This record gives sequence, structure tokens and C-alpha cells, in this order.
Amino acid sequence: MLAAAAVLTQLYPADQRGIKGTCQKLVGAAERRDPAALSSLLSSDYHDGRGFTRDAAIRQLISYLDSRGFRHITPLAITVDDVKKGLAHATAKVWLAQADPPPVGHRDAVRLDLSLRRESGKWRVTSVEDWELPAEDFDEKSTEE
Repeated sequence: MLAAAAVLTQLYPADQRGIKGTCQKLVGAAERRDPAALSSLLSSDYHDGRGFTRDAAIRQLISYLDSRGFRHITPLAITVDDVKKGLAHATAKVWLAQADPPPVGHRDAVRLDLSLRRESGKWRVTSVEDWELPAEDFDEKSTEE
């Protein structure tokens, strides 16, 4: 029993790093408007509360970023909330900005709730729900990692 607990505590930090790495890659791929990279990070059976599949979500994301003129995506905090049996939940807070650093009035603060699943040894996003938040909530960059 102790051996199993020791193995699990060793794997959890690795899972956290892998999940946070997937979230960071997702931010970079979105900022670059790279559909192939986004597709590789989303599960083939991706679905969200809006009814989007993987391909539809990628198209909508790129269209949204372009229509608002957001050129910079800055992750402020990524928190892994739960990891169990190859499934995980994470929360990311990000700036969507027209410039870097984001001037007041030219940015949106967004909270993303991500569900993930380990597929072929890599963490893939199975669903994302997002909420726009008051920018004041993010005036100080978080150092949480």
C-alpha cells in the first residue's frame, strides 16, 4: 500500500507538468492561429457546452481572436484542480490583448475551465468552457504555476 502511494505521489507532479504544458502549448498555438497545432492538442472527440466539435471550436477560436484584433494571449495562472485515472480538470486565466503589454480597454480577461484526458501518453483537451471576467480581476499578474 505504501509503495502504491509513493508511486502516485511521484506521478502527480509529472501529470501536473504535462497538463500545464498542454495548456501553455494551447495558448501558443492559439496566438499563432495554428489550426494543426490546436488540433493536435484537442481530443478527436472534443465537445463543449456550445456544441462545438474539435474542428468547429478551432475555427470559432481563430475567428473570435481575429475579429477582436487580439494578437497576444498571456497566461496569468494555470491551476490543475483534479487528476484521476487519466482524466483531469484545469483552470487557466488569460489576457487576450491587442498589444503587449495589454493597455486598459484593449484587453479581455478570460477564465477557461479545461477538461483533459491522457491519450497515447499525452494530455489532450476534451472540453473548454470560458467566461469573460472583469479586467480588474487581473490587474496584477499572477505568479501561480
